[in-house]
Amino acid sequence: MEIFKDYFVLQIIFCIIMGYVFGIFSSGYFIGKIYHVDVKSKGSGNLGTTNVLRVVGLKAGIITLIIDLGKTIIPMMLTRYLLFTQYAPFSDMSQLLVLYTALGAVCGHLFPFYLKFRGGKGIACMGACMLIYDWRLAVIGLILFISILVFTRYMSLASLTASVLFPIFVGITSHGNLHMIIVTLLFTISAFYNHRANIVRLKNHNENKLTVKKKEKSE
Repeated sequence: MEIFKDYFVLQIIFCIIMGYVFGIFSSGYFIGKIYHVDVKSKGSGNLGTTNVLRVVGLKAGIITLIIDLGKTIIPMMLTRYLLFTQYAPFSDMSQLLVLYTALGAVCGHLFPFYLKFRGGKGIACMGACMLIYDWRLAVIGLILFISILVFTRYMSLASLTASVLFPIFVGITSHGNLHMIIVTLLFTISAFYNHRANIVRLKNHNENKLTVKKKEKSE
């Protein structure tokens, strides 16, 4: 992207827009259509992996997760290795643009314009961002996520805990790079905002535990 070579703000804007374009592909919505299920009107009405698991089934949930990971990973890899070659792939500038690209993908996932800006909660996209930013973060986050999910079966609690890890890890490994910390804090803030109803239910001890829709037996 030589045209933006000396204009970092324009590079950031471009990355956010590109991420949004990828992120607006709402896999939960389209997978639901394939299975003749309107995910928006079932369960929580959310178009993320968790609700697809609950109202459509395990296979549909896995496919949704894979697509949501991919729609974040692809633009991040484009940013790192193809579009901004003036920066070394893991330099601070490159990593920052990668984070902004993922932030755009999360915004697209949360607010797809063609679905009246109602999408998922962005956790899979955030997980993909962790993986591409630093695989060590992804490993630690996944272990933490699975541990909490196994012991509590609260997907929301596992997701929120992993989101808190993100800015902490980035702050440590980036040696306190304030810009990176602020961007990753936006992921955490987004996760908490989009799980605000779940947080209330967790406090009231009536949060829904993770369940997977089973195939109905043929008569």
